[in-house]
Amino acid sequence: MEVWPLLEEWQETMPAERKDAIRTRLSQVLNQFLLNDFGALVQILYRVDVSEAKVKNMLQQHPGTDAGDLLADLLIQRQEEKRKTFASFQSPPAESDEEKW
Repeated sequence: MEVWPLLEEWQETMPAERKDAIRTRLSQVLNQFLLNDFGALVQILYRVDVSEAKVKNMLQQHPGTDAGDLLADLLIQRQEEKRKTFASFQSPPAESDEEKW
């Protein structure tokens, strides 16, 4: 699946042009899943831990917007949330051996 490499590549600090390219490609891939393999799309959303309520709400609030774009935004948002949470639990490196004790 092409979704995982795209999500792994996404970084908040990357240039806007690269973000747009990744988001566009992710949207295209998600649309293909939506049309051809809905079960796989549901598994992707589950695996990334995107709330079903958020998906339904987003699709209902933006009926004329491309579903792939909306889903890509939700996946990217969730990945950023997970990275921030993970980073908040990382302990800073000790400055010296003495401080380890």
